[in-house]
Amino acid sequence: MKRTTTGTLGMILVLMTATFLSSGIAMAQDFGPRGERSPLTRQRFLENLPGMTEEQLSQISALGEEFKAASGFLREERKNLHDQLEAALQSANPDAITVGQLVISQRDLREQRRSAQEDFRATFQSLLTLEQQEALEEMRNRRRRGRRGLGRRSGDFSNDGF
Repeated sequence: MKRTTTGTLGMILVLMTATFLSSGIAMAQDFGPRGERSPLTRQRFLENLPGMTEEQLSQISALGEEFKAASGFLREERKNLHDQLEAALQSANPDAITVGQLVISQRDLREQRRSAQEDFRATFQSLLTLEQQEALEEMRNRRRRGRRGLGRRSGDFSNDGF
């Protein structure tokens, strides 16, 4: 009797653990590495904007693919420069000119990426109606408010007692 009870409890524990783990996996499927939203989640988000048309969705999708290709190229270039810089710094006598040129090249790539992001955002905003832009800004504000915690770490100093 005792052996059957132990076996049953063990089986229940295994099933509960499997259920818990599978529910966590199912909930995390819309997120990629580092919590980034998947294209499917972005698509649902955009479809929920008021008055979003199929034409807007296709234009935004094409814009996103274009940005993804450009930023992927810049990311690869940045990685190559980073590897070159690491190699230069690991040498017994790093050449200051080479290191300086690599650092400047990295800065230039950051500026190119920032410029590409700004162009993407401006073009994205131009594809939306005023009502959609307002709804998007409201959604962003709600998300920002949701990320803030309570207390000092969030910048809330109102209850300091001073």
